[in-house]
Amino acid sequence: MIKSEIRPVRRYSRSSGLAVMFSLPGLLLLISVVLAPLITGFYYSVTNSSLISSEPTRFVGLENYRNEVFTQTFSDALRVSLLITFFSIVTQLGTGYVIAKVLARSMRGTSFFVSVIMLPMLLTPVAIGMMWSLMLNPDIGVVKWLQSFVGLDVNFLATPSTALGAIIFLEWWGHLPFVVLVLMAGILNLPKEIIESASIDGANWWQLNLRVIIPMLAPVIAVIVIIRSVNAFRMFDTIFVLTGGGPGSATVNLPFLAYKAAFTYFDTSRASAIAVAIVVIVMPVYFIFSKMTKV
Repeated sequence: MIKSEIRPVRRYSRSSGLAVMFSLPGLLLLISVVLAPLITGFYYSVTNSSLISSEPTRFVGLENYRNEVFTQTFSDALRVSLLITFFSIVTQLGTGYVIAKVLARSMRGTSFFVSVIMLPMLLTPVAIGMMWSLMLNPDIGVVKWLQSFVGLDVNFLATPSTALGAIIFLEWWGHLPFVVLVLMAGILNLPKEIIESASIDGANWWQLNLRVIIPMLAPVIAVIVIIRSVNAFRMFDTIFVLTGGGPGSATVNLPFLAYKAAFTYFDTSRASAIAVAIVVIVMPVYFIFSKMTKV
């Protein structure tokens, strides 16, 4: 009787030990690539650390945040980040929904069009930036050649508004396949009985989409918005390759501002303060996502 009571306890202890052992590599990886950089970045953000200064490192408190975060330069970079995030998500959801609705129908050639639309997912942001940099080149670019047929002569990377528009377009083009794929999966899994009932009751195309299909897709759309918001907000590769933050500082967003502070001015404390501010801004999005996906 005593043995039968002890054995379950021993079994539980062994399973707990195995669980810890199997999760230890992932935990160590998480600590090394996420937690350790966060702690190090926060440490540097409250010191006067610099790669080109011979002054000994000392604690300066919130001075870096006051001199770097609460400035007009930071506000301008935040505005650029928010503009890129907002317009890329709005355009991706709009066009992605239409394309997903079309591809969700069982039509001839659907597989081919899905394969074509998914092509940008095979390219890295650096490759996308380099490809479009050549295409938008005012001397040898294919866009310049196409403009000659309609009598236009626009250098999209020369003015602030068009350069920012080019960045938003590339963000839309490069990540549209992800939005289409997720929306298409959501549409295919919708209960057909509800949609057929709404059609029988006389709902037109607009009513069917706005009052039936899109509300049922709300959880899917919310996940897309959260994931794409984080990715678009921390966009760096394409800006670095395509515009370099120019013309002037028209396309300098927060990650690029941190990069400039670290690798142009070699001021690691300023760059760390900006990086910590980015984490603080994005953190609410993470909590929303974890709340939504909590089982």
